Parts: sequence; structure tokens; C-alpha cells
Amino acid sequence: MTKATWSSILLLTVGVLSIPYFGGIAPNRHQAHLFQQQTPAPPPPLLADGAINPSAVPDLIAYEILLTSVAEAGAAEVDGLRARLLAEKTKLPADKIELLKVAANTYRANVKRLDAQAAEIKERHRPNPAQTAAAQLGELQRQKEAMLSGIISSFLGKLNNDEKEKLNKRLLEIKKNVKVYAN
Repeated sequence: MTKATWSSILLLTVGVLSIPYFGGIAPNRHQAHLFQQQTPAPPPPLLADGAINPSAVPDLIAYEILLTSVAEAGAAEVDGLRARLLAEKTKLPADKIELLKVAANTYRANVKRLDAQAAEIKERHRPNPAQTAAAQLGELQRQKEAMLSGIISSFLGKLNNDEKEKLNKRLLEIKKNVKVYAN
């Protein structure tokens, strides 16, 4: 055999042996889905863009963001510091910031309980949820909104007009960074 023949055999052998590693040069019909461009699903309709119209963002959403950000997530010192700094952005006096943190931690504890119930309902009805599951989840959402409204109302009752104005300014800042989509 000539040197050219040996070179051809060696290249052919290397090429054949590399097919399992590289999957061949052209995709077969079983691999075609790997190379197709996936188009992302279109986003749901935009209901409100706080950057354009902050007043279109519901107050309940802004309060939920505020309380969630101010609640202390854990026992770590960093969590407490983060919560304190975010609470101070309201520019409320120290005693009212403490009341805000209490309200936020109460909200967090109650939401944790409701979220656990929602997760259990979703897991129980996976992969095809029944109408009863949707109704149960809707009821949990209504409970969450009622609980949030109660906490907000109680907290606002402890503020004077000047403090409410400071809180409203902070809520406006929050709303400017929110987009609300239909679900």
C-alpha cells in the first residue's frame, strides 16, 4: 500500500470514529429539533406600565412589593440590614419603620402559609389541574389580598398625614419600576 492509501484509510477511520462524538455532519430526523430555532411565546398583554403611568399600577401591588422587600427573610444579619435600608427609603421616623417591619414580617409569615397551601394544591393536581384546583387557588389569592389589605389598613391607621405622604412617595417610586401583565 502506498502512503496516500494509508493516509486515506487513517482519515476515513478517524472520521468514522468521530461520528458518535459529533453526531455526524448533517442532523438526522431525530436530531432536527435540536437545531430548529425556538421562538419564545409572546408575552401576555401588558395591562399597566409604571414607567409610563404609575397610577395605573394598583396600590396593592406596590404595597406587596414594599412589604416583601422590608420583611426580614432570615436570621442572617445581612437580611436585617437589607430590610432596614429598604424600610428607611420610606423616610418614615424610626418608630414607624419598626411598625412597618412588624407589618412586613406578619405579611411574610401569612403569605408563607398560603404559598405552602397553594404548592400542595398544585402538586396534588399535577399535571392536569381540575376546575376545583383553580377555584381553590383563586380562593387562596383572595385570602392573600384580603390579608394584605387588612395589614395595610392597620398600618396606615398608625400614620399621620405627613407620614402617609412620605409613604405614598415611596410607593410611587416602586410603581415606576412595575409592569403589570394579564395572567
